[in-house]
Parts: sequence; C-alpha cells; structure tokens
Amino acid sequence: MTSPKNEWKQISMYNTHTWAEASKWKLRERRFLIPYLIPEAETILFLADPDVDVQTFANLLAFRTSLGLPVEPFTSPKASPVLAIYGPRQDLEQAMKTLHRIDKACACASSDVSNKDALGNFLFYHAEAEADEATYLDTSTGQAALLASIPKGCKLIVITDLATCLSPNVKDRDSSLSVLTKKLNSAGVAVAIFESALPRTSIGAQFVTKSSCIVRLMYDEAAPAEVGGGFHLVRKKFDPYDTADVIPTRIQFWSTTLGGKLEWGWTFRDEQNQQSSKQVAIMERRIKVANLLAAKKEQKEIAALLDVHAATICRDVAVIQAQEGTSLVSPVPVEAHPVANDGGLSALEEEWGARTGQTLAVDHAGHAPLPVEREAPPLQRRQTRRGVGMAPINLKCDESIESELTAREHDQPHRTRAIQRPRPARLANSAPPFFGARPSRRRPTRGVGTTPINRNGDESLDSELTSSGAPLPQSESQVQGGEGHQTSSNDSE
Repeated sequence: MTSPKNEWKQISMYNTHTWAEASKWKLRERRFLIPYLIPEAETILFLADPDVDVQTFANLLAFRTSLGLPVEPFTSPKASPVLAIYGPRQDLEQAMKTLHRIDKACACASSDVSNKDALGNFLFYHAEAEADEATYLDTSTGQAALLASIPKGCKLIVITDLATCLSPNVKDRDSSLSVLTKKLNSAGVAVAIFESALPRTSIGAQFVTKSSCIVRLMYDEAAPAEVGGGFHLVRKKFDPYDTADVIPTRIQFWSTTLGGKLEWGWTFRDEQNQQSSKQVAIMERRIKVANLLAAKKEQKEIAALLDVHAATICRDVAVIQAQEGTSLVSPVPVEAHPVANDGGLSALEEEWGARTGQTLAVDHAGHAPLPVEREAPPLQRRQTRRGVGMAPINLKCDESIESELTAREHDQPHRTRAIQRPRPARLANSAPPFFGARPSRRRPTRGVGTTPINRNGDESLDSELTSSGAPLPQSESQVQGGEGHQTSSNDSE
C-alpha cells in the first residue's frame, strides 16, 4: 500500500483508494502509558513558554511513572523502568535537590507499591556525574550511546531539557534527533521531550507526527512563583469522540517548596476569573506567614517583611490557628499611642479615626488596630469674613456684630465705604464758535460708532442739526442782510 516511486525513490504518483476499500481497514487501537497524556511508543513534546520552569514537573512525571503512581488527574499503569536524560549544560546539583524532594514526597506512596524494587525502576544519566566528555543526542556518538543504555523493559525516556541535549556546534550535528525518536518508537519506547521555546521557534515540533502529541505548558499568573511554580497545561484530545476522556483540556499545575518539603496539585480554574488569582495569592501569603510564625517572628515583623497591613496578618494567623487547632502565638496586651503614619496605619484609617472621634492603636506585636475613645474638641464660633454668605458689613468698615446693630438703630444705609472717584465735569451745552450751540448727545441706534444718524435718510450735517433743534451756522452775507434763510452745504454747490 505504498505509492509508486521512480528510480531515485521519489513518489511518482499517489496511490488512491475508494471508500469501499478504506471502510474495511482495521484501525490501530491507541494504548496509553499515562492515559490521555502519553501514548505508548510515540513521541510527545511538552512545549513550555520561556518564563515557565518545568523541571519539577518533568522529574515528577518520570519518577512517579517509574513507581507506578498516578500523576493526578491522569492515572498511571503498573511500574516500569524509566530513563531520564539530563543535558551536559544542566545543573546537576539543582537536579539532585529536586529528585530528593520528590523522593521524600513519594516515600509514603511508594511503600504501598507491590513491587518492592520499584525505586530501582528510575534511571538517569548526567555527564557531569560521571565526569564524561559531553555527548549530544544530535550526534551519531550520542545516539549510539543512548540506544545501548536503554534498560530492559523500558517504556519511557524523558529528555528533561532539549536545548541542553543538542550540540552547540552546528558542524558536529551529523545525525538528526528525529532518526533517534523513530528508532525508539519502533522499539516500543515512548519519548517525552521538554522544551522551553515559542511555537514558531520550536525544534522538537518536527519530531512529533500529530498535533495531539504537542502539550503546551503556558504561563499562569496565579501560580505561586514566590515559593514554587506552576503553569497551564493545554492539550488536545487524541480522540474527540472518546467519552472516557473526561479530563479538561486546560488545567493548572502548581508546586510549592517550603522547608525542603515539596507539595503539588492540580486545579480546574477559569483563567478569566480574577478571583481565582486572588485566592492563590492569599494562599501563598498564608504559607509565608506560617513559616515566619514557626521562626518565632512577631506579627508586626511579619507585616513589615511581607509589606502588608498588620490587620491582614492577624486574619491570616486566625485562619492558620483554626486549621491547625493550636495557638501559634500568645496574645500581647495592646498599648495605645498617638496616631502616627509610621507604617502601622494607612492614610484611610487615620482619616476614619479623625472623623469618628477615635484613634487607632497598634500594639507592638502587630495585632489588629483597636479603636480608643477620645474627647471631641469643643465647638468654636465660626469667624465670618466679608464675601459670599451672611457676613455683616458695617458702613465704617467695622465688621463686628455690635457696630452693625448700632448702624441699623440709627437707620444708616447698610453699605460699605466705596472710593469716590472724581468724575470730569460735563461740558456746557454750547457749540463751538463755528457751530453755534452744541447739539445734545444721543445714543446711536444704527451703525457702528457714535455718529448720529437721521431717521429720514438725510445724513447731511445740516439736516441732523435741524432735527436736533440746534441753530445752524450763518455766513457773513446772511448776517449782514438779516436774512433768515438757511442754506446747506449741498445748496452752495
């Protein structure tokens, strides 16, 4: 059932089939090493964002699979040998510390495993531990060494960091890693590759055959980064019609390391819900408070170290005491002291205390602030001034109430003393010598300026003066003849 090829072993024509033929084919049933997460004899890529630390999850996955313990919410089959490969550039000390924490966390569970030699199922290799020369998986030497090192019955090989397992020198890469993964899958060994890269720059994406074999480990804002880590695990179902796969395709993994003790878990949280992120932050803070209380720290010191209010620490201590059922610290009597914004009280609390007539006292142990009664200041008469309102104003600029009442008894006008500006004397109603009597001033009713305009449309100066009732100027001939006839400037023309 292969397409025809030419002499260069290239496909020359596609071999097609009818549905009558294809409907009789028997499909291979997919079996899982870890149900719905890692199938048998296939390569799975765990592609993590650059800001996500996945070493804890990679080691936990390999260790618990070798013990036959479930990786919740995914289950695991019986114990089988697992080989973990660490790159030459990985930190050996950090890897050993992580494995010790995982071993302690799995100690109780591993005691119930029927196979007493289950701890021997976990094998790992690190070049620094053996003082070996660095070998890489994209070279023929490294691939031959790995194939010869596979333990009997091995079902899973975990490459904890792909970048450190590839040769930094491009010239030394004489064999592709895809050749190695195909050989391992043909031998019935599944390969889990962990890589920190973006999807467009991923190297391991070319080693997988199906999109369902790529699991994204994405950044989670609600992960307890201060005391551990976490991420969003986003996968694609291998069979969308498989009703047995009821695990959500997007879940959250978290881990914390406190006092050398490793804890981890899974959550099914809506990433759009901001309340979930807040709850994780509260849980992380309470873990820190519990550790500081165990170190004999006072509540006030804890509030200063965590940069939160003392009342918040008091509530966290109450929750911790309720969970443990024992009193972690003994109460300290409260001593009131003057309110001062020295970090113990916020500006809002100071304002609240000032308005309600109370002060907020903070004890030296950092307990919650308690209200202390204080006497309210006596009422004071408001001193009003001149301006807007009902301020009394006196004629002689004396703004006392007594002088105002005195002014009202003598029926004096209620007004302030204003500065009397001297006004220029009005000119007599007389015209210049050449005009005779001065016409009376009138406001303009039309046009711009102060030029008077006649309503009859005659805008000559003589007609305007006639309408105003002023005598017209007379020429010398008219004065000598005694004639009373008046001529305008238009008649002289």
